[in-house]
Amino acid sequence: MGYMRLNTLIILALAMFMELAAAWSDTIHMIIYAIALRDLDEDTAEALDKNLKYMNERDVHYNDWFEYACWAKDIRGVGLTMFEGWNYAAYPYFDGINPEDSDYRPHPKYNVTSAIKQALTLISNEEGPLYKSMMLRFLLHIVGDMHQPLNVITRVTPKHTSGDNSGRLFKIRGQYSDLYSLWNNAMGKITEIKRVFFISNRSHWIRLEERR
Repeated sequence: MGYMRLNTLIILALAMFMELAAAWSDTIHMIIYAIALRDLDEDTAEALDKNLKYMNERDVHYNDWFEYACWAKDIRGVGLTMFEGWNYAAYPYFDGINPEDSDYRPHPKYNVTSAIKQALTLISNEEGPLYKSMMLRFLLHIVGDMHQPLNVITRVTPKHTSGDNSGRLFKIRGQYSDLYSLWNNAMGKITEIKRVFFISNRSHWIRLEERR
C-alpha cells in the first residue's frame, strides 16, 4: 500500500503548507491526494488502488502510487484536448461594479463542478471497470485543481468588466508576471519531484481525440 510513503508525503506537505496555502504542480497534486488518503480505512484504500490500477496495462505506466493524481495532465502529452475546461470554473467576484453593469458571462457548461458531478455519477453507476478507473483518475486531479483558488473565481471590475481571467490580467512584478502564475507555481517555493513515466497506448488516445 505504500503507507510509509503516504506518511512521508503528508509530513512534507504540512511542512510546506506553513509557508504557502497550496500549489498546483505535479508535486502538490500528489500531496493533496496523500492528505485525502488519511481519511480512508484500509479496505477502501485497497479498493481505490485496485480500481485505479485497472487501466495500467493499456495506459500510462507509473512508478509511484501517488502519480495517479497527475494522470489527467499527463495524457495531454498525446494531444488529447477533449477534457479541456474540466479543471476550472470562473465564478465572478464583483469588485466595484454591479453585475448588471458588467460584461461577465456565466462560466461554460462543462467545468470543474460539472466534471466532478459527471465523474461521481459514472463511478456510482458502475459503468464498468474501465470507466470507473478513468473517472477516478480525473477526480483525483480535478478535485486537486479546485484547491487552487484562482481556478474557481474571476475578479470583475470597472477595468475588467468581463473578469480578470482568473488573475491572469492582475499583473505583478517579479519572477511571475501575473497573480495566477504566482499561485500556480507555489510562489516559487516548491521544488518539483522529477517523474518518469511512459504512455503505453498512445494510439488509443489519439484515435479517441480524432473521433470527437
